[in-house]
Amino acid sequence: MIVYECVESEENYLRNTHVKGDEIEIIFKSPNQSEKLKFQVKDGMFLDYFDLQIVNKKWGDKEIINSKEFFEYQLKGKTINHLKNGYWIEKRYSFEYNKSIDQEGNYINGLRNGDWYFSPEGPVDVIKKFDKGIFISKSYP
Repeated sequence: MIVYECVESEENYLRNTHVKGDEIEIIFKSPNQSEKLKFQVKDGMFLDYFDLQIVNKKWGDKEIINSKEFFEYQLKGKTINHLKNGYWIEKRYSFEYNKSIDQEGNYINGLRNGDWYFSPEGPVDVIKKFDKGIFISKSYP
């Protein structure tokens, strides 16, 4: 199955989605054909899917502070069977903060597990506890 989004005609679309079994691939229409996202559907959840065993990806706006590069988004960690496992460092957009923030914690088979540390600017602001992807509690350091 292929799904075209924002379609006025077959020539005018922004991205298309390929669904094959439990894998979903979203391909963005751009000059750079490598722009795509992959997910695996497991127990009704869309989980990030990776071809690499070690992920260290940075993208988005770049800022240089004291000769160090900081990007708007980051994913860094390891995968097992294409899913996030172990300790991950992520910089992602947060609706709660309305901006990209640092997030660190553990995954088990693509699901957040244990304590996750959220840092909007500097020290940890919130600690959220997860149990196999299910939010359990929130605390403040």
